[in-house]
Amino acid sequence: MKVETDESEGTGNCLKANGIESIDTRPDPKEIRDLTQEETEIRNKLLTVLNSCQDKAKNSGATYMNSVCLNGILDLSDEEIYENVKKTFDINQLNWLEKVIQKKIWKPTLEFTQYIEQFTEETCTRAEIPSLVRKSYISGRFDPCHHESHDIAQQILTHLSVRLEAPMRVEYKGLDLERTFAIDTIVYILNRLFRMHQDELDVAWIEQTTTDTKDHEFDGLYKVIRTIGKSQPIIMIEFSYGRKVPLPKKDGDQLKLCRNSMRTLNKLLKTVPGDRARVYLVQSFNGFIEIKYLVRPLPSVYMLQRFMRTKIPASFSDFEQFAKYIKELMNWQIDVLLTVKAVNKAGDKIRDNLHLTSVEETH
Repeated sequence: MKVETDESEGTGNCLKANGIESIDTRPDPKEIRDLTQEETEIRNKLLTVLNSCQDKAKNSGATYMNSVCLNGILDLSDEEIYENVKKTFDINQLNWLEKVIQKKIWKPTLEFTQYIEQFTEETCTRAEIPSLVRKSYISGRFDPCHHESHDIAQQILTHLSVRLEAPMRVEYKGLDLERTFAIDTIVYILNRLFRMHQDELDVAWIEQTTTDTKDHEFDGLYKVIRTIGKSQPIIMIEFSYGRKVPLPKKDGDQLKLCRNSMRTLNKLLKTVPGDRARVYLVQSFNGFIEIKYLVRPLPSVYMLQRFMRTKIPASFSDFEQFAKYIKELMNWQIDVLLTVKAVNKAGDKIRDNLHLTSVEETH
């Protein structure tokens, strides 16, 4: 299914190709007519790149059930696609793109910086790490708000160190089990990252569903606790096996997250402006944590970008790299909390002149 760049009407239904249902992302023509000339040009260029990606995917034998782009999403985490987009844009359009996909930046505290800087190539050893992770750079009275980042870093790194300090039999297979591995890694990390924000974010784990995604179950969901109206999901999480995952399982879970995040984003866009609305996709696979986010800045233009990806330490030498990514986790926390503010600021009032194509259920 090619996405038209003119004002062809969106049906809101699923399209079929070779007997397989795909998501119809065509917008209402009224939504297109509201665009400025510059927005129309940007949209046409982006959809041209998307159509090219779709042609390439079809020629390689991909289907709507195993290809992100065939579902109408420009995956900017793919370097080739991102470069193709940048080649078609002028300087003003590039500035627009960078603003749309900009990641929020958190300013580290002195104590956090001092703590993280301990972890170097020379110090990340079995002998040093158990002491380093437990060392505190907080002097005087502990302030749970000001020292939150230091506390997050220390508790996460201490937990991961304890996993490696503990003796383990060669027969132990727990880390190959999806939920056993996740509970001790990604679940712990995310719960600790957002623990001080439980008054704004509600979390639930294992076989979670939403009204927008119907019978599709997720391993985890974070929802904005709205001051007005029902809670709004903004983070969707999938565990893809334990330490090792077959490629079809990894790709299948990613596509599941992408398709359902489109549904969730469409719901979010009914109240939240397009430049503030984001849905976050979190996946754990092969001992890595990957975080992406989906935006829809223009009609039928869905763009996916990676926020970060890092390896969960499997040895003490891995702590040097992981410690650096604690800063990225804090950046992501700030990004999420700003989205939370946007959701609560918008309330539950439907925005004026909004025309969104519904995303129908597919199997």
